[in-house]
Amino acid sequence: SELQSPCNLVCRLLLEKKQTNQYYCILIFSIYIFFNDTATTEIYTLSLHDALPIWRILIQRLGERFASRAAEHDESDRFVHANWEELKSEKLFSAMVPEELGGAGLPHTEMCSLIREMAQYCPSTALAFSMHQHLVAAAVWNYRQGNPGEKLLRKVAECETVLVGTGANDWLSSSGNLEPCEGGFRFSATKAFASGSPAGDLLVTSGRYKDPKDGWQVLHFPLSLRSEGVRILENWKAMGMRGSGSN
Repeated sequence: SELQSPCNLVCRLLLEKKQTNQYYCILIFSIYIFFNDTATTEIYTLSLHDALPIWRILIQRLGERFASRAAEHDESDRFVHANWEELKSEKLFSAMVPEELGGAGLPHTEMCSLIREMAQYCPSTALAFSMHQHLVAAAVWNYRQGNPGEKLLRKVAECETVLVGTGANDWLSSSGNLEPCEGGFRFSATKAFASGSPAGDLLVTSGRYKDPKDGWQVLHFPLSLRSEGVRILENWKAMGMRGSGSN
């Protein structure tokens, strides 16, 4: 069949880890995509770790569309929603999650290169995407060290859950206060530079809590951005980066 030739050839060479020139593989795959874009669905069954050059082809393909929308997002102060949906559909939010937890197992160094490539097309998309990935990277490190992190990583892999961090202004002492209430805590705070917040799912944040015995502590926790009482202030208007939604 048609799908039996170039695409499967590259898959087989990469999976068998043959001593094949990777640029030859990329050339074959690029030519095939040019004539039949639907072939991309087959290559994604591969682990990104086994086919490291493939992500660059993917970002270049997506990047052309990202670049075509970049100026409009900046001029209108709108978040890059369309780019976000494309990244989700390609399962790039879970790319760095370990394979045993349902992700693609892309190494940290390769994710950094991927984001650098993405920034050439739309800096706002790359910035917001990187803020999600640095939280994933921290969870991966914790998981590898035997600390909590597996549950969060599985959720990202299962649903392409988008993480939004608030660490930029929290530092070690954090901000906002936690008060005990029935079933948990009531949290009051204003957090800044939450990149990706217009389309985020989980806020990974922290707050201060005065323990009756141990005194002031900083507690770290996830919070659904759709929780009652959460409000996103549309106040991010940094020239050139307005599409990142860093409210």
